Amino acid sequence: MKFPSYRIQSNYYQKVGALFGICGSVISITLWVFIIFFAKGQHTSKLYIITQILPGIVGIVSSVLKKVWPLIIVFLILLPLGLYMTMTPSIFRYFGLALAFYLFSIILLLAGNRIRKKKLPEFEDQDIVIEQNNDDIH
Repeated sequence: MKFPSYRIQSNYYQKVGALFGICGSVISITLWVFIIFFAKGQHTSKLYIITQILPGIVGIVSSVLKKVWPLIIVFLILLPLGLYMTMTPSIFRYFGLALAFYLFSIILLLAGNRIRKKKLPEFEDQDIVIEQNNDDIH
């Protein structure tokens, strides 16, 4: 059985993109949990849980399901405060890393979707035929 190479490449982009999305979400959730529960001198409210941790959870789910649009929405929600936190001289500068992971995930998932939808002329009218060689069976 011979698979078209563009399908394999699309699958690779999808898997790597999903991995980047999961890593970005885990970094984001970990840092927000640290801010909410362990940062001293910080006044935090339960609103942070809804506005910052929930998008991280949605990011994990959309990465596992390889859906791009929820990941774009999560990226846009976390972008303003994430950029602000990136410029602070503390551990919170790693929000930039989470944002970069989200961005790379979006780019790779979009590239994988584009390759998957693309039809190459050499495979357009051909069916994939499975050939079995009976000489190898003992």
